Amino acid sequence: MNRLFDALTTQSPTLSPTVLGRRAAEASGLETERVVSIVQALISLITTQDQRRLSTEKVAIDIAEAAGSEKLGGLEPGSPNISTFAKRLTRLMTLEQPLGVTSRAVNVMIQHKNPLRSSRILSDIRAIFSSGDDPQPVAAVIVHNLQLATMTDGDYLTFTAALDAQDLRSLAAVVARAIKKEDRLKNTIQQAGLSYIDVLPADLLAGDLED
Repeated sequence: MNRLFDALTTQSPTLSPTVLGRRAAEASGLETERVVSIVQALISLITTQDQRRLSTEKVAIDIAEAAGSEKLGGLEPGSPNISTFAKRLTRLMTLEQPLGVTSRAVNVMIQHKNPLRSSRILSDIRAIFSSGDDPQPVAAVIVHNLQLATMTDGDYLTFTAALDAQDLRSLAAVVARAIKKEDRLKNTIQQAGLSYIDVLPADLLAGDLED
């Protein structure tokens, strides 16, 4: 418990509970899979607590008592260990940095009607045939199909747009400009004295995390 708590206090908020769990596991020397599971559960509990406006102590006690009634984790109904577990859970859930901030950051980022889940471009060669009763391929064009998958109102939806060469380059220019704007906005956030939570932490960019 103490090793996990101390490790979490040294971490910065992130938009990925999995990344946060892996960082905490590395800092604590504890088993990665277990720490990731704990952090993900804590983030979920904090989110539920905020949404339902419940006190941390109530959530922790309710969970501890439910675990005891189901005899989970070595707990037994009426056992003094239930109180100990509730106190430990409360201590972790009140860890504003990084758990509380991470929970609210994740929630803020997904508050859109159509959050993007994935994207892909499929490129096709389309043949052009000669006229007449014996058509022969005489030329070809390239068409790019941009597939955007979104989570819309709880449903996984896919939208496809056809792009030609000019459209593709126009889209690339728009994306490149947006990235430059993001860099300027990062500086604005930091100059205002606020912490910037990057969607793509350094270890994710390095390829340490696979979804």
